[in-house]
Amino acid sequence: MIRDEDGQLTGYVYIDLNSSDYGGSYNRASGLLQQKLRLPPGYTYQWSGEYEFELRAKQRLKLILPVVFFVIFMLLYMVFHSVTEAMVLIFPTVYAMTGGLIL
Repeated sequence: MIRDEDGQLTGYVYIDLNSSDYGGSYNRASGLLQQKLRLPPGYTYQWSGEYEFELRAKQRLKLILPVVFFVIFMLLYMVFHSVTEAMVLIFPTVYAMTGGLIL
């Protein structure tokens, strides 16, 4: 079967990792490829798969999390009619999230 992407012939190399550290594995493999791989003119390589999904998720979270915290803050403000009360209740949410990420 002949595969192509963007009008160029394509070959795939599948890598199965033993760890879930896709970013670290990408950095090590990318460094090795840049040092040792010499591609002829017209050839390129591109990373895809789980690493690509991880990057998309990080970009999405950078936008969504501040919006969510702002909406929660506004809802707390509307309930208590006090900025101080809303701040006192929103800060533990941030601490709880960091604790969950550490675990």
